[in-house]
Amino acid sequence: MKNKIANWSKKWWFWVIIAVLLLGIISSIAEGESTYTIVGGELGDYGKEIILNSDSDLPTKKLLYKLPAGTYTVTTTFDKIAGFYVVKDKIVNNGEEKYPEELNYMSEQYKITAGLNDYGGTTTKSVDIELKEDESILINGTATYIFKKIN
Repeated sequence: MKNKIANWSKKWWFWVIIAVLLLGIISSIAEGESTYTIVGGELGDYGKEIILNSDSDLPTKKLLYKLPAGTYTVTTTFDKIAGFYVVKDKIVNNGEEKYPEELNYMSEQYKITAGLNDYGGTTTKSVDIELKEDESILINGTATYIFKKIN
């Protein structure tokens, strides 16, 4: 048996098969790194807390989630309506005196669900989004979202 294995290791096609297997393993590991799970309301690995209008009588805490720029397919494990926004990372001044700080929303609210009810066509099972370098995710509620990078 040892002689057969030793003879195979001397063949060029044996090393090609080993290389293809290794590339497959590396590719599957890299794919796993392009999926991000975010739970709303928890900082996790990607969250950052910001406070809008901290000097006012109504400071507002928000959690932004920073993912690498790219195109994502987003799904949820939540069986009701799960919603999120794409926002610019920078806080903007709206010119108002009392509450001057706000976020710059780059999208309407995306509404997705893992459940059977589409809530009158207002939700889908998944949505594709493009996230730019200077943008983050703002999540409403505590649903779990899966961001799979497709580009």
